[in-house]
This record gives sequence, structure tokens and C-alpha cells, in this order.
Amino acid sequence: MYDLGNVQKTLGCKKNRLLFVHAITGCDTTSSLFGKGKRTAWKMLDVDDVDKITAVFNNPKSKKGTIAESGEKFLVKLFGGGNEYPTLDELCGCIYARTIVKQPVTATFDFASLPPTSSASEQHSFRTFLQVIALNS
Repeated sequence: MYDLGNVQKTLGCKKNRLLFVHAITGCDTTSSLFGKGKRTAWKMLDVDDVDKITAVFNNPKSKKGTIAESGEKFLVKLFGGGNEYPTLDELCGCIYARTIVKQPVTATFDFASLPPTSSASEQHSFRTFLQVIALNS
């Protein structure tokens, strides 16, 4: 048994971000991201711009375009793209190229280790948004 009041006090300003991290990293209605768990995403909450991203997912009046853009921005940061790559597609290409250059010719590449595509991110973001809004209600 946990005292939720103490948990909320401990989390402080991060408590509004908890549902977002839970949903975007995989829960009962969203798929999980290969190699990126809840702990990794939780550490991302201290990165710049993440407050704006989580605010979009906690606002029931957010527009579809804003949700998709914010979700992709968070996933780019989560997969190590920082501010260098505007889309997951560009980040995927860079990660793939870097990995192939480092591997010997006979090595195989695990495509599951790549981040999702921009299109997949959009759908994942919509599912995340619905989960966060449903749990906030």
C-alpha cells in the first residue's frame, strides 16, 4: 500500500507529467518503445521544452497537429536526437547510417532498435493523448 498524498508531494511539479510518461512508454493501450523504458523517459522530464510537450498531452482541447508534433519531438529527444533532428525519419536515417558504418560487412542489423517512423509516432501520440486524457478525467 502506498500513500498517494506522499507520492504526490514527493513528485512535486512532476506529478502532472507522470501519466504522460506512463502512456508514451507503453501501457494497456499504447505499445512500448524498444529499448526505452519508463525510467529513461522519466529522466527526460528535466530536459528543456518537455514542460510544453507534457502540457499539450494534459490539455483536452489540444489539436491533432500539435499532439503529433509534440509527441514526435519528445520521441526524437528520447532516442537521442536532441534538437539536431526535426523528425524521427531523419533521426532513423542517421542512426542506421552510423551503425552500418561501424559494423563489419557480415554483421546483421536489428531494425527493432531504430526509433519509430514519423507516421508511427503520430498514431502513438494520439493513443498516448487519449490515455492521458482518459486517466485525468
